[in-house]
Amino acid sequence: MLDEIDEGPPISDGALLAKDPGTDPVWFIDHSLQQKRHISDVAMDKYNFSWDRIEAVSNFVLDAIPTGSDIL
Repeated sequence: MLDEIDEGPPISDGALLAKDPGTDPVWFIDHSLQQKRHISDVAMDKYNFSWDRIEAVSNFVLDAIPTGSDIL
């Protein structure tokens, strides 16, 4: 099963999943790349990210972080 998952760059220390409580998108925030990436519901499940580990972050803060490519 693991051989079916594309390997990407390592996840940096301090990376997190974030979401403004009033909006839908979940963001993967990578401090080493200094960007946020939208992570789709399919990717959340495909890569076994935990829905319970999403941090509440205001859109004000999220808007200040540059946006990278989506994680599909």
